[in-house]
Amino acid sequence: GQLRQEGDHFALQGSLDTLTIPASLRDLLMARLDRLGSAKEIAQIGACIGREFSSELLEYVSGLSGEELGESLEALVTAELVTRHNSPSLHFYRFKHALIQDAAYDSLLKSTRSELHGKIARILETDFADRVSGAPERLAHHHTKAGNLAEAIPLWRQAGILAVGRVAMQEAVAHFQKGLKLIERLPSSSQRDKIELSIREPLNAAWTGLHGWAAPEVGENAAAVLQLSERQDNAQSLMLAMWWVWTSTITQGRIADSGQWVERLLAEGDDAGDKDLGILGHATAMVQHFLSGRLHESREQTDLALALWEPRHAKWWIQLTGFDMRTFVEVYACQLVWIMGYPDQASRMSDKCVAYARSSGQVFNLMWALTFSAYVFAYRREPERLLDRLDEADFLAREQGLAFIYEVSVPQAKGIAELLKGRPREAITLLRQGIDRWTQTGGNVRIPLLKAALAQAVALEGDSQRALELVDECLEQIHRANGQERLWLAEVLRIKGSILIGQGRDDEAETQLKDSIECAREQQAKSWELRSATTLAALLVKKGQHDVARGYLAPIYEWFSEGAETPDLVEARTLLAELSAFQEAG
Repeated sequence: GQLRQEGDHFALQGSLDTLTIPASLRDLLMARLDRLGSAKEIAQIGACIGREFSSELLEYVSGLSGEELGESLEALVTAELVTRHNSPSLHFYRFKHALIQDAAYDSLLKSTRSELHGKIARILETDFADRVSGAPERLAHHHTKAGNLAEAIPLWRQAGILAVGRVAMQEAVAHFQKGLKLIERLPSSSQRDKIELSIREPLNAAWTGLHGWAAPEVGENAAAVLQLSERQDNAQSLMLAMWWVWTSTITQGRIADSGQWVERLLAEGDDAGDKDLGILGHATAMVQHFLSGRLHESREQTDLALALWEPRHAKWWIQLTGFDMRTFVEVYACQLVWIMGYPDQASRMSDKCVAYARSSGQVFNLMWALTFSAYVFAYRREPERLLDRLDEADFLAREQGLAFIYEVSVPQAKGIAELLKGRPREAITLLRQGIDRWTQTGGNVRIPLLKAALAQAVALEGDSQRALELVDECLEQIHRANGQERLWLAEVLRIKGSILIGQGRDDEAETQLKDSIECAREQQAKSWELRSATTLAALLVKKGQHDVARGYLAPIYEWFSEGAETPDLVEARTLLAELSAFQEAG
């Protein structure tokens, strides 16, 4: 085999990293430990401490003098069961293989193991507090093994919260779940509900960082928090629970279904009379109106939400939701302002949103701002500015191991950037990846926007029939009873009209474009209206209807007071100049 006994030690026949453990190894290790004399006890204590341990902590736990302990540790090193690593002031030891640690650990009676873990926990708390303050999971582990549930559970919660702050979401979920597992051993009571609630509340911030807002884990945990908070009659917990249920519902594309939670949040916020809770209702109402195409109502809710925001509670919001409420609101507000016809204000608001998120010092909050406020530059048709934001978000996400951001959110927006750069094949690859991964997690919101962009790219690659099928899928989702994501309707209709023009179906295209303009006017979505009017006017010019073309385009162009050098306004102005030249020539 790869391991053989030679005298008083084991010898490897190959690399330890690639060692295949024979079935008899545990028995060999146990026999070897039994021949170590007093050093066996040190190996057992070390195994309780962990895979790595210091001589300093061992001395406290074992009660041995430095000389006695040194002899036992030297015996373990000589037997090649542990390796020694020196620092300027301490000796650290590490079991050569996890199975060696397991063998030493398993050689203890369960009661002895429990006592040792309890002793280690007490010593860490009293004599090594400065070293474990930033790693409460170490204490939590020993209290768990000692059966000290009252001490272990809040430590697992603290460890989870610290991990969320570091954007170590996988660690955070693991810590929170260990705490929840221990809670199952507590008798049913109001106090148990309160403890469980304290762990479940911050858990969703970790789940969303890992899998996105539509992930089933988010919905399941939100339902549990809702049930617990209703039993506790806790207004704060109840509103946070409703926030998460709303988040899960709306990101699944169930815009209409999520409305009931908006109404409840607004009502609960009024009843509580608490500004911090009131912001939840107004923030959800802002998004609800935004996605439904009720732009002025969305703007009103934006202003109400920001008026309630207080800087001193930013960290609290980040801990519970993953982002600060100001950042959450501003990400939508800058997009809203662009759609309403203020492209320069939207650009400044997007920059301001990212600058504030950067100052928050929380990476997930910054990634949210970088990725989603960047859509303003997609609307402004500025792919380089869009890519600058996305590249930073992608770098941070990969650095933090947040696959949802770099596999879903970034590819979605990068696909639009590639489309704007005239690279349809690259756009198709990225958009399909972003859409597929998003729907795999249960996400459906914004799919009409993304599929419409995909349709444009597919049309540019020459498959206009498939492009029309994609657009019709968008329209079907928008009109679905529980969907009603009407924000994108005018733009989707415009894109359909453009594809029909490419097929030479001008009359059908004209109908779609006029419907688009009517929708944009109903929503007072000035930027959508300008785009549709420009496309329609170009079609009407081709048909020889110059006056009608001017009648559609001139009023909406003249409405704009900013953004003169953005592509949309440049194209409109160029077309109007051509119409004027034709009129003068006639």
